[in-house]
Amino acid sequence: MKLTIEQLAGRLDAELVGQAAEAAREITGVGPINTAGQSEITFVTSDKHKAMLGQSQAGAVIAAVKIADFGRPQLKICLPMPAWPA
Repeated sequence: MKLTIEQLAGRLDAELVGQAAEAAREITGVGPINTAGQSEITFVTSDKHKAMLGQSQAGAVIAAVKIADFGRPQLKICLPMPAWPA
């Protein structure tokens, strides 16, 4: 399934945080922080995950709160893990 970050935010009822120009980026899947590529989204559910974001190549992140100093799109949602649509 391919969705833009903006479409994914709409489906998840998430707040899109970040540069508007990035909203059109296509996301093709989900992956772990350490292996996700630019066309994948990842989850941040702990401080350990936040610390790993600096080395991640993920195109976007789903998180419960805005992550400071992360320059890629973020989908802010209350419960990040169950958010990914099947």
